[in-house]
Amino acid sequence: MSFSLQDQQRVFLAYRALFEGSNAQLRKQKKIKQLAQSHKKSSKTLVQALGLDRIVIILKHLLERGIFESESRARKAFPLLFQTTAKQNAQHSALEIGAANLEAQALEGAEAMDQINCDRDDEDEDLGDDEDLFDKYRPHGMHLIVKG
Repeated sequence: MSFSLQDQQRVFLAYRALFEGSNAQLRKQKKIKQLAQSHKKSSKTLVQALGLDRIVIILKHLLERGIFESESRARKAFPLLFQTTAKQNAQHSALEIGAANLEAQALEGAEAMDQINCDRDDEDEDLGDDEDLFDKYRPHGMHLIVKG
């Protein structure tokens, strides 16, 4: 039995969430029908248009082809469902550019902090071994009394 691509797409979209995970492994028509019936209310329009038996046969066909198991298989089977518009592509590019700019700013900030830390280390090394770190804060001549 052959099914129109449009009917297969409609069934795929309506039952996609239901046949995720372990349900994507179902192959027995009885189990598929039970699961489809439990979802009957939310896909009432589709059930009225195609009938539950036809939907179950289409579901079985899609499950056997692994369409619910793999997004890449679904993309191959229904490329029109996964097409992006020029606007979506532009938004995606803008988001990627924004993320790249944020990453560059973060790296610049990290490099600046590293440079500040290196400069501080250099200042600490400039103090002689004999020189007390606190000598510059004591009044003149006080260091002689302390070291005494």
